[in-house]
Amino acid sequence: MDGLPGEARVCDRRRPEEGQGRGMRSMRPDRDVRVRKIRIPTERGGIPALVLSPLAAPKDAAGVLWLHGGGFSAGSSIEQVAYDGANMARLGNVVVVSVNHRLNILGYFDLSEYGEEYANSGNAGGDDIIAALSWVHDNIAAFGGDPECVTVFGQSGGGAKVTTLLQSPAADGLYARGMVMSGVVGKMLVSEETSAKPLAEAMMRELGVKTVREMETVDYFFLARAYRKVSPELQRQGKYVGCAPRKNDYYYGDPVEYGFRKETSHIPLLVGSVFGEFTSFKAAAYDRNVMTEEEQMQALEETLGKESVGKLLPLFRSTYPRRAPIDLLRLDFLFRAPEHPYLAARAKLNRSTWSYLFDMDQPVDGGSTPWHCCDIPYFFQQGAFVFCLCNTCHFKPPSK
Repeated sequence: MDGLPGEARVCDRRRPEEGQGRGMRSMRPDRDVRVRKIRIPTERGGIPALVLSPLAAPKDAAGVLWLHGGGFSAGSSIEQVAYDGANMARLGNVVVVSVNHRLNILGYFDLSEYGEEYANSGNAGGDDIIAALSWVHDNIAAFGGDPECVTVFGQSGGGAKVTTLLQSPAADGLYARGMVMSGVVGKMLVSEETSAKPLAEAMMRELGVKTVREMETVDYFFLARAYRKVSPELQRQGKYVGCAPRKNDYYYGDPVEYGFRKETSHIPLLVGSVFGEFTSFKAAAYDRNVMTEEEQMQALEETLGKESVGKLLPLFRSTYPRRAPIDLLRLDFLFRAPEHPYLAARAKLNRSTWSYLFDMDQPVDGGSTPWHCCDIPYFFQQGAFVFCLCNTCHFKPPSK
């Protein structure tokens, strides 16, 4: 491992003190963590990564590779403070690796119609992730990790990237397990099998260049500006606009539509989502803690209509018996729906597919239904980032 950037001992400056973080028991880790900043080599240079390993880790500790959210267009491995893997490494005795990769038009812009050298340009971001996995498999032992016990997991777009790895032959054998947090998105992010030339030609016209080779030399600022200008009209016409995985010989496409690869059907996979997701992002316009059931029914009928409430509410009550009727308005409908066919199809292939639902109210606005991303601090064991923002909180912490 000679030549790696120097290591640094971590002083966990966000370690919670006693009494800090209302509503969750504070933890005081007693082991330190080694941090290495790495640049993983790729065909086009390299991608930055961070490796966190507990000094007290047992030999052959499990490893995890974290993939950040933001769809396939945005985000980074340090975008949220709760992405900090120090507590996961320290308390779980695992080696945590987080990685950045190419995104948007740099990572998912199919130019394969312009030559073999661009054969998988539509999934270049996925190639970066596979390069990271390969590096982890070859080097994690140097940090105390077991190369045969690596779990790849991510949330939102990061979870979607896990689903693409299962459909990418080049990733086979590089990881042992997968976890998808709010990442089964169905057709929302998948590019249809239409020609990518209209996008490339519109970009070149806007940039004033004549070839793809010339376009490669343009600064990213101008590429992004050109893309933002030309892509809305192409999208309106139903044409390819990139910024999502592209089905080809390297990525086999949405498994629900094109089938799961038998080569990865044995991989244990945990797939789940959050009760409210995007529907619970905004603060509610009401306080459910003081509403009578009659007032809740009135609000439901004003929003959904009496007939719809008559059909939906009995189903909601039987599925979520502890929840107030008004919480029906905060229920996710974007992620959980495509999860069902995904899980059902994969479960037919093995006995190692599991599902979860994160359904714990959060200590905000008197107790809010859980929203997209609010589960991340819990997975990373970052309880210090879960705190009360109200004076009359009905939030109940998990039992010890």
